[in-house]
Amino acid sequence: MPSTATQAIDPAELPSAALPDGWTENFCNQCYSPESGAGLWFHLARLAGPVPMWRDILIVYLPGDRFLVAKGHGNGVHDRGPGSGMLSLSCEEAWQRWTMRFIGAVCDVSGDELRAGALTDQAHHVATIEMGWTAMAPVWDLGAEMQTQTWTQTHYEQACRVSGVIQLGGESIKLTGTGIRDHSRGPRDFGTVHDHWWLNGQFPDGRSFALLEVTGHTSDSHLLRRAYVSDGPDTLREAEVVSLESEMTSDGPVRHRAVLRDGERTHTIEGRVGQKMPFGMGEPNELIFGSTLKPPTVLRLWEGQTEFIWDGQVGHGLTERSLAKDVNV
Repeated sequence: MPSTATQAIDPAELPSAALPDGWTENFCNQCYSPESGAGLWFHLARLAGPVPMWRDILIVYLPGDRFLVAKGHGNGVHDRGPGSGMLSLSCEEAWQRWTMRFIGAVCDVSGDELRAGALTDQAHHVATIEMGWTAMAPVWDLGAEMQTQTWTQTHYEQACRVSGVIQLGGESIKLTGTGIRDHSRGPRDFGTVHDHWWLNGQFPDGRSFALLEVTGHTSDSHLLRRAYVSDGPDTLREAEVVSLESEMTSDGPVRHRAVLRDGERTHTIEGRVGQKMPFGMGEPNELIFGSTLKPPTVLRLWEGQTEFIWDGQVGHGLTERSLAKDVNV
C-alpha cells in the first residue's frame, strides 16, 4: 500500500484536473516476458502548456533485434485514467491493478535502423495491445525530496506482475512476466540533467528493487540518489546506494553492478543489458526515436531490457540511462 503522504498527493492515482503553469504529468510502464523474449515500454505524458495535449510513445521489444514503435498526440483522458490518440491507461483498483490498451499504427523496425540515426517516416501497421499490471510490492514514493528536482516534483513507482497480448496482423505475442509502472508530476526540463541511471528488477521469489540516480551539470552533483529493496507484497525498505559501477559503449550501457545497503544487510545486484531502444532527448521535454545528436537533442537515452542476478537468482527488469550528448563513451 502507498504511504499516507502518497495518498494525500494522489488519492485516486488519476491525472490532475488542473496543472500549474509549466507542469507536466507522466505515466511510464515497462514489462518483460522471459517465456516469449518480448518486452514493452510506454510513456504517456501530459505536455506543459495551456492546451491539454497528451503524447503517447510505445516501444515493443521483439526477439531478433526487432522493435515496434509508435508515437502520437491527442487528448483521450477519461474518468479512470490518462489517454492520448492511441494509448490509454485505466485504473481498475488504486495502487493494485491497471489496464493498458493500445489501438494504433506502429513501425516495424530493426535495431540497426534505430542505431543509425533519427528514425525516418515509413510504412505503418495496425497493432492492438491489452496488458494488465498487478502490484507485487508496495509503492515506492520518493517523497518531499522530489520538490528540489528540475525534472518533476512528485514521483512514485511500483513493481508489478504483468500479462497480456500484442496483436500485429496475424502475429500474436503473449507477454507474461513482471515490470513496473510509475507516475510523476511537475516541471520537466531535460536540459538541467547531465546524466542519470534508473534500474529496476523483479525476481521469481517476489523480491524487487529499484535505483534512481540523477546528476546535474556541475561536477559530482547528485541531484538525487535513492534506492529500495523489497522482499514481497508487504515490505519495502529504503536502501543506501553504496556504489554503482558500469560498462558503457557508444551504443549504450552493457552491464552494471550496484551495491545497496539495507540496514545491516548488503546487496550486490548485477545487470546485463540486452535489447536497447535509443532516443534523443530534447529540451525541455522531447523524445526522438533513434540515435541522434542533432538539435533539439541535449541527452542521449537508452531504454534497455535487462537480466539481473541477485544472490544467485535471475530476474528481469529495465535499465534506463541518459548521458549528455557531448560526453564520449
